[in-house]
Amino acid sequence: MRKFFSILLLCTFLLNGFWAKVLAAWVNDAPSLVSPNSILKPQNRNFSGEQSISSSKSILEQRAKGKDYVKTIDAFLEKNKSVETLEKLISRIETVKQSWKVKDEFTSALVNYIYLSAQKSLNDLKAKELKETDVKNTWILNPTISEADKKVAAERILKIQNDFYNTVKAEFEKYNKLYLENAYAKQKWDFKFELSARDIDEKNTLYQKLNLKDLESQTSGSDAELRAKVEVETKTKSDWKIDLNVNVDSNLEAIIKWDDVYLLLKTINVKDNFWTDKEFTQFLDKLKEISASNKYLKIGNEEYKQLQGLMGNNPDSQLNELKKLTEKPLFEAYKKEWNKYYLRPTQDSCALNKSLGSISDPFKEKCSDAEYKKEVQNFAKNTEIYLTMDWDDSRLDITWNDEYVKAKGYLSFSSKELKEVKFDLNFPSVKNENNATASLYYKKNSELNFNFKSKEANITFESKLNWENNFSYINAKATSKEFNGFLKLENSKLNWELTIDSFGDKFTAKVNWELDSLGKLTKLDVSATAKDFNWSLKLENKKLIWKITYSNSFDLNFDLNLDSNFIPQSGEFNLKIDTLTTKLKGANWIFTWETEIKDVVKINHNISLYQDKIIIDDSFTVDNKVLPNDTKDVTWNVRLNLQASSGYFDIDLEVKANSKNIEILDLKLKANSFKTPIDKYEIKAPTEYQDAKKVFVPTNVEKSK
Repeated sequence: MRKFFSILLLCTFLLNGFWAKVLAAWVNDAPSLVSPNSILKPQNRNFSGEQSISSSKSILEQRAKGKDYVKTIDAFLEKNKSVETLEKLISRIETVKQSWKVKDEFTSALVNYIYLSAQKSLNDLKAKELKETDVKNTWILNPTISEADKKVAAERILKIQNDFYNTVKAEFEKYNKLYLENAYAKQKWDFKFELSARDIDEKNTLYQKLNLKDLESQTSGSDAELRAKVEVETKTKSDWKIDLNVNVDSNLEAIIKWDDVYLLLKTINVKDNFWTDKEFTQFLDKLKEISASNKYLKIGNEEYKQLQGLMGNNPDSQLNELKKLTEKPLFEAYKKEWNKYYLRPTQDSCALNKSLGSISDPFKEKCSDAEYKKEVQNFAKNTEIYLTMDWDDSRLDITWNDEYVKAKGYLSFSSKELKEVKFDLNFPSVKNENNATASLYYKKNSELNFNFKSKEANITFESKLNWENNFSYINAKATSKEFNGFLKLENSKLNWELTIDSFGDKFTAKVNWELDSLGKLTKLDVSATAKDFNWSLKLENKKLIWKITYSNSFDLNFDLNLDSNFIPQSGEFNLKIDTLTTKLKGANWIFTWETEIKDVVKINHNISLYQDKIIIDDSFTVDNKVLPNDTKDVTWNVRLNLQASSGYFDIDLEVKANSKNIEILDLKLKANSFKTPIDKYEIKAPTEYQDAKKVFVPTNVEKSK
């Protein structure tokens, strides 16, 4: 009885290496009646013996139990008609045969019968598949569908492609609203810049001034145009004598198209006093000449322009490229069975694959009849797609089967939305032993689930979707030799944890957050730990606590109280990195901050925070040890007033430096702008221009130098 049940389960459990070893051990004790040489060699995979099967079967059927074994084996092979299963079974039997010392005729016949019968089933199956492929190629290359049915399928395919484009367009416009608000706008500016610098002994001084008056710009996507009156003044003095005093007044126009910049200088006036530099004088003369020609000066970047041409310079152009891809049907029906329309690629699809690098004209390259036939034959080898229609609803069933991926599933959608997706995938390994499998299921407003399993990793993702098709529940887990983690979202609470252990270095990260009924963050707890490293961030009851430590060289503590707009209102901040220390204290939105790098610099910060405004008033001194011998006791002051709101921006910056009660630096920058949205329009590149590379090309004399 023990032998009977062992043989009964042989074909099933031979798929597992452990059971192969058990069976080998069981037959090892049988008496030796035949030579091991009578067993077929494992490497001989070509079935060549009906007689061998018949002989083995005759030996088995001489006993009553042998007849039962034959029936069990035949039933198993009839039920398991899969190339993968049969290959695996044959491989396992080969392993068993190599390890056995076959000692009786009955056992030898049993093993040979299983081995050769499996080989025959495998060869018959492959021959059948080959024949089916030939028939399929005949159908797919010689369509049997009527013109009327072909037209019905073509109209639905175009509709599907158009619906896909409209869906993408709607999402693009939804999430690109902010871009569109800023992409087409008119902006008025006021810009002033002044710089005064001198050395301590006042032997050398520099004064520069730049004003842009009546500055107005307009943007269209990544393109822009600008107009302004430009005033430039540069003055230098050394050894109490004026070396340079240049004043330039001009009306400036600029156009930025792609990455090309076109400049037009109108009515340029240059006053040059005390200047003896010949090269600079020649440069100014060239500017006057360009201004008199009334032509734009082009400064271009061809490499960046090519990149922009490849990627598209704005969302509208990218949508236009997508529209081109959906205007021609990429599939056509070649056969109809009941309500199923079997599809194959069109010649336009072949042309698209051939012209893959040409985004501006995706169908630029055409496919010859021979090229198209080859593509369809390759498609038929691995892929089968058929379309079913139910009023406005459509469903695409897809089967893909090659040596790397085996996939089967479907997509169901209406003219407005993707309703359901289901796919099962298998990724065979080289040895057909460590296959990876995956599955995906999605149903709108219901669920999204994903599973992946292999010898190395296991990932599960389960979720529920609400009426807005957003996640209301998530339960995900991932495990492997190197990482382990989970993520769970339930009742507006999220918990996430991940541990990575690579080469003995363990890293763990955790995240917990909670949202209120309006989706506003009310609680956050984030932490990360590794060797000699700890990091944590907590937000609760409008209190923010941030801590970081690394060994003994880095220590940060951040404890802030936030107002209703999450703006820091009061608190403390301490940071220490080797020789650097920073301390901050604040109350009523005003913070004082000290930073010191030992033996280098000491800075005092004063910062005032508002909802749309920040004011910084800093002073710092540089240690004498790091300054040049002729520059001692330098103190600096930095004042910044920055204000920004919707459509408005204002900056007021002043930097001063003093040494020995002498002002050695005074820098002032003031700018403000006001932006208003405008209707879409196109900025065109000027046709009359000169290339800056040619205009300012060095002379032969200069080149020789």
